[in-house]
Amino acid sequence: MQTLYEQTPGVRIVRYDDQREAEPLLKLFENIAQEQNWKPSNQLRAYPTSSISFGLEVDGSLSGGLQLVRNNKNEGMPCLTVWPELYPLGYNAADIALLAVKPELRGQSRLFWLLCVEMWRYCRENQIDSLWVEVTPDKLRLYRRLGWPLQIAGPLRKHWDEPCYPCCMTLDAAKNEVASKAVKSTFYRQIIQFSHR
Repeated sequence: MQTLYEQTPGVRIVRYDDQREAEPLLKLFENIAQEQNWKPSNQLRAYPTSSISFGLEVDGSLSGGLQLVRNNKNEGMPCLTVWPELYPLGYNAADIALLAVKPELRGQSRLFWLLCVEMWRYCRENQIDSLWVEVTPDKLRLYRRLGWPLQIAGPLRKHWDEPCYPCCMTLDAAKNEVASKAVKSTFYRQIIQFSHR
């Protein structure tokens, strides 16, 4: 486990590089999945050698996180289980398998962006230039409003028992979108400053 961020009082972002370290986060994800009525089956543990997890701790309690799955020839990526026609995806791609926080913290954009910035920093350092994510139509609108320039890459299908689109974005497109929002928004200027620290 590596601490990535600890500048805001009471907030810490950590990275787990293997599933054994990430087990408390995976259990939290399972609880959130049950509360949301998602049906991930074994997907949270299906990519043991290619998963990287980012944990969000608030006031000393694990409160959410993000699971990123790097594409590799042995395990593939979660989106390919539902949209196999997307194969092959390059080895510079990764899938945001899950991004979730406890109910009482939902809607707090700053916490969302702290996780995203650390994921993007990891991607840049590891030559990942495209991100995939499976999203419902409502989440797609929300993510686009937040500044994720997601492009629909396939048809609407059931993923974890919800109708989802496979979507992708490049890190460069995301950077450009956040930069355009930063022209008018102090919040997005702070995100850019934070990402360049």
